[in-house]
Amino acid sequence: MKNKAVRFTALILIFSFVFALSACKKDDAKTTTVATTTRAETTVPESTTADQTAKPLSVEMIKVALGSAGASKWDEKISSLSARQKQTITTYFAGVGKPVEFRDGNAYFTEDVIATTLQNETTASNNTTTATEKTTLAAGLTAPVGGSIADIVSFYNQHANATKEYQGKITVQRKMGTKTEITKFLPGLKGILQGVLDRQLKDKDETKTFVNGKNPGDSNDTLEKFLPRSAGQKMSTLKPEGVKTATCVADGNGWKVVITLKKEVMNGIDTIPPHHSSVMDPLEIDNESMDPFTLGDGQVIYGQIKEPNNGGTLSAKVNPNGYLDYLKLDAPLQISGKLGYKGSLNIETVIVGTFWGDLTFTYPS
Repeated sequence: MKNKAVRFTALILIFSFVFALSACKKDDAKTTTVATTTRAETTVPESTTADQTAKPLSVEMIKVALGSAGASKWDEKISSLSARQKQTITTYFAGVGKPVEFRDGNAYFTEDVIATTLQNETTASNNTTTATEKTTLAAGLTAPVGGSIADIVSFYNQHANATKEYQGKITVQRKMGTKTEITKFLPGLKGILQGVLDRQLKDKDETKTFVNGKNPGDSNDTLEKFLPRSAGQKMSTLKPEGVKTATCVADGNGWKVVITLKKEVMNGIDTIPPHHSSVMDPLEIDNESMDPFTLGDGQVIYGQIKEPNNGGTLSAKVNPNGYLDYLKLDAPLQISGKLGYKGSLNIETVIVGTFWGDLTFTYPS
């Protein structure tokens, strides 16, 4: 049997989207923003009342707020908003410290708690007025609510990488597992192969506490090792071109981020997918661990094999302090290729799988 190790990256992937600020950077956060959301849009006319702190909500802001509660029809007229829609808008902006009131047939931010800059520009071609919006959140953070893919990727990259340098006390519960289905293989050997997969891809549930990046009970166990993408690497180097969709919305007293990667098709079992590997740890399996099978050539699809053909997806909630409360993962994949059995056969094989992960982060109050 060959001893050459083969990176079997398709079997399990661990997402590494963790939004957390390093404790040593808290002071800097008061003067430094993380990201900026810039949008061009037609604004609702500014208030001309004596209340100089009141800022009008733009049509786009209202759409984002309504969208946070699901699909909601609206004709873009403030006067047509229902009581339920107004409540949705009020709750949404209250979550980011921006109280809203409805009066004079319009909607206003009632306090200048958040630094908001509206810069009107006139487009000469059609005399339409646009506005550039920059919203700075509490503690000096700038969350890209309703922002572009580039804004959101930049936001999560910075906080994910800061997590590996976190020097406070943090408890991480990490649950993960892989569901696999062998859709093509020799019937007589299918059960044996499934047993090998089950042995190598057992579900895991671990809870660890780290202080200043180290496990108090094991000096060799570190937060850097426990979190993806293994020791010595940044948590994430994801680039916008690897992302299919990304959203950031207010969620209660925090913000929910959802990122879906583009599907990647790689020729060769050990070929590393550039986008998925920028945020995941591959599991390496050699021929010894696959005994009595040996690994051959193949193709790996990182993502769905049917419409909408998405890659891996994550959803995470960031709390008001800028730390991750939870992270939920879903990463579909398909492996097709040949396996050898006791060194004598090249068996056509197709395995469909899904990696799932659920991480919860707890910080001392």
